[in-house]
Amino acid sequence: MLSDKNVLITGGYGFIGSNLVRHIVENSLAERIAVIDRVHSENSNKMERLNDIENKFTIIKEDIRNIKDSDKHFSDIDVIFHQAAFVSVPESIKKPSETIETNVMGTVKLLEACRKNDIERFVSASSAAVYGDQEIIPIKETAELKPTSPYGLSKLMAEDYCRIYSKLYGIKTVSLRYFNVYGPEQAFRRYPSVLSTLFHSMKDSKPFTIYGDGEQTRDYIHISDVVQANLLAASSKNLTKGEAVNIATGSTVSLNNLIKLVKDITNRDIEVSHSSPRKGDLLHSVADVSMAREALGFGAKVSIEDGLKKTCNLLLSSD
Repeated sequence: MLSDKNVLITGGYGFIGSNLVRHIVENSLAERIAVIDRVHSENSNKMERLNDIENKFTIIKEDIRNIKDSDKHFSDIDVIFHQAAFVSVPESIKKPSETIETNVMGTVKLLEACRKNDIERFVSASSAAVYGDQEIIPIKETAELKPTSPYGLSKLMAEDYCRIYSKLYGIKTVSLRYFNVYGPEQAFRRYPSVLSTLFHSMKDSKPFTIYGDGEQTRDYIHISDVVQANLLAASSKNLTKGEAVNIATGSTVSLNNLIKLVKDITNRDIEVSHSSPRKGDLLHSVADVSMAREALGFGAKVSIEDGLKKTCNLLLSSD
């Protein structure tokens, strides 16, 4: 798949990026691996995620907003997995300019690096947030795109740039529209996601806040499945012209049911409180995954029950 390729992963110390790096390293899937990540002193614990394999790749401590397309790190790269992003919907509403700078201009800088260094393939992390609230579900890639937050809009703009660079410069690009990604690391790190917040509320014995009535639904996909989707996208012959594809399970669960599942698995009570719905949050989100299956050969393998068991077991073992 990537055995003779040199790959670069942006956001390689983040949740998705670090899992992708680890999988590629531990399975010897690439010739050489480079990682770009901004590692600030207040987030120094990020470096611990890959401590045991750090001698297997090159780390470039840089913010993607500051990279130069002439950097030597790009000179012999074949594939870029672009995972770095400003990822919080609520924070994007507070900081729209920073969101655009990171998610749009950061992506453009990487695409320029591809153009000027003859990098053949660019796999970009997008988001279901590009859809906004949809009346017709499951959501197809052809649905009207109407993001409700600066984050969602920034991801849509990044997708458009991927398409343009493919059309004008022949770079093989694809955008992966992640739905709700989760995994064991969320039990230990704080991420802007419902499951991460739920795990930490349970660990800290603090109330978990439900914004709305708890009947909002999501399509949760395990991190191991997302890693496989990235690898398939990097070698796909069908998705090379900036297409966007849903990466999800095609199944849905409400927040209330999610809380019940975690309670049942952990045999712990979770105190909840209710608050008004937040601006920019979606009510219902579940993907049509037929394009991923047919064009990418991808199908999620981990059920929400099994994925939560793996995650919760690690959480409990750390107590």
